[in-house]
Amino acid sequence: MDNKIAWVEKVFAVGTILFFTNAFFRSINGLYDQNSGASTGSLLGNLIWAFIYLSSMWLLQMRCGGLWQSLSNLWPLFWLYAFVFLSITWSAAPMFSFLRFGALAGSTLFGLYFGLRYPLKMQLVLLGWAFGLAAVLSAIFSLLFPDYSIGTGPFAGLWLGIYVHKNALGGNMSMAFIVFLSLAYCYPAKRWYFRILACATVALIVLADSAACFVECIAMCWIFPFLAGMQPSDKPRRASGVLLAITGVPLILSPFIFYEQIVTALGRDVELTGRLVLWPLVAQYIALRPYLGYGYYGFWRGVDGPLGDLWFLGASSAHDGLMAIWLDLGLLGLIASLAVFLIYFRRAFHLLRRSRNREDIWPILFFTWTFLANLTAITYLLPNQASWMLFVAAAAALCVREAAPTRDECIATSNLVANAIGS
Repeated sequence: MDNKIAWVEKVFAVGTILFFTNAFFRSINGLYDQNSGASTGSLLGNLIWAFIYLSSMWLLQMRCGGLWQSLSNLWPLFWLYAFVFLSITWSAAPMFSFLRFGALAGSTLFGLYFGLRYPLKMQLVLLGWAFGLAAVLSAIFSLLFPDYSIGTGPFAGLWLGIYVHKNALGGNMSMAFIVFLSLAYCYPAKRWYFRILACATVALIVLADSAACFVECIAMCWIFPFLAGMQPSDKPRRASGVLLAITGVPLILSPFIFYEQIVTALGRDVELTGRLVLWPLVAQYIALRPYLGYGYYGFWRGVDGPLGDLWFLGASSAHDGLMAIWLDLGLLGLIASLAVFLIYFRRAFHLLRRSRNREDIWPILFFTWTFLANLTAITYLLPNQASWMLFVAAAAALCVREAAPTRDECIATSNLVANAIGS
């Protein structure tokens, strides 16, 4: 591998990550076609995606040494992709499923490049630049160009930033929040600088009134120090671990005990903005094709889809990651997806437990965020989205880190060599 990474490559990575957040979606990709439920696309948007896919493929071959060995360690991910591809054969909309799979494969190319090319610490720095730009641009556009960046109709007065929907701003700022928490952990001398940035992302979430993303940030505030306390350390952390466990129990139980009070305090109704009405309808359609589903992106097809009469009321997705996968890929696909997630979560946990490198907290932190985010939204197996691209990148980075010895292992090896020479 070429360890010298030119600034042009880093700029390409930052710009591509920003593009994966769907920044300026309305201007670049066009509006949604209500009949198909997909973007109408634009020549500019398609050219940018094609450039990203082709550049990622070239950079993978030219800049990522040991590529084939790394890919062989990613077999769980590729088995899942094989199942997604097969779902085209039974999809309710085969051509749409094929195009979406193509976008998923292209997103994976950049995720692999980002995860294999850059060390984890550099990944976090580049992510900090990309999400920092997203936050700053969202604030600037909301203040200076309200016609473009402030919601209207049912979202009147809510900040959209450089995104098409308030929840798009909220979801990206939720990811930015854990990026800046990780950077504060990796760079203690600058921790207050990154903590201020983390608070700024929460402020944008509040201005967007994205309640689910706000709850995610609160949960990650507790989960982060708990995970950090699990890393090997020269300092005893038992007391902090017990304290976190004690405070964590009421945090876990409170949503069930005080459900109505909590959602009311967040400005939401007890039906979670229609989700508790939508989920039973989705379950009925799952029961019609329970084992293989409707094919990848074969269900949500705008007004042409099975729930097309509810499309204009906001029924454009299942608003739940597990249900979305079950609809698309059936029970078999859901089991495969959960298996892949658990495999990489387990690998990330083992890396956390054996490594003193602070940046090694990132994979399990991001996987934990993915789990939380998918309770009320969808981030898993999404093409052309930062959330799935970063999942692939974290999985690829784990393969690299598993092949590299940790600092403790290097010290132990050095001691063995020294003892052998001394004897």
